[in-house]
Amino acid sequence: MAPLTKDEVDAILEELNPSVSTGEQRTEFGKAIFMALFTAHPEYIGLFTKMEGLTKDNVEASEGIKYYGRTFTDSILEMLQSASDDGELEAVLEKSGKEHTTRNVTKQQFLSAEPVFIEHFKGVLTKEANKQSMEKFFKHIIPKIANHLD
Repeated sequence: MAPLTKDEVDAILEELNPSVSTGEQRTEFGKAIFMALFTAHPEYIGLFTKMEGLTKDNVEASEGIKYYGRTFTDSILEMLQSASDDGELEAVLEKSGKEHTTRNVTKQQFLSAEPVFIEHFKGVLTKEANKQSMEKFFKHIIPKIANHLD
């Protein structure tokens, strides 16, 4: 069953849209998510090839975090747009899972990002219903993607 209804998806996207309308905004939006992840798990920085050798003190200014920030935001938006259509979402999640198998990340590491992402979006979203929907969304997608790892 799809994790969100069409109305829930539309409400989240409507609230996020002012923050993710341009490429630059999507990059900055994703960078903030990665900075939250790296604050919680600085040891994960080296898992990203474009950020090898960086630390939490210098990663924010790197080109690598800009790249990953943009791709993360684009990926989350694609997943959100599919979140009310179970078949479409499953295809997107399978693609993401397969992409992550080529990366040096374990299932447990991937799962450990879930609470960080949920908390980050609770700080970004202002409407309580959207915060709850986003939590439900992440609790659905993260384990499904993680099942492709290890």
